[in-house]
Amino acid sequence: MQAEARPAFEEGTALIFSQWTALELAVENEWGGRSSRQKADGLIAEALDWFYGRKGAAMALPGRSPTSDISPADAHAKRTGWA
Repeated sequence: MQAEARPAFEEGTALIFSQWTALELAVENEWGGRSSRQKADGLIAEALDWFYGRKGAAMALPGRSPTSDISPADAHAKRTGWA
């Protein structure tokens, strides 16, 4: 995938995950424990890593540097108002 296409792909991936009802219920009800949001964010990162064919690499969403400590879901929520 070309580098200039990645931000749109990553934003689209975050949007798809944000619309996954079962995942949102799991996060809201802490079915994964107190770290449910972090686990959901990790799932997004793992999916992107799979598409990019890499492991353990930092994800860079629009408005987020690879060293930023804001989660992918939080970055998306900030841009779209989804929370």
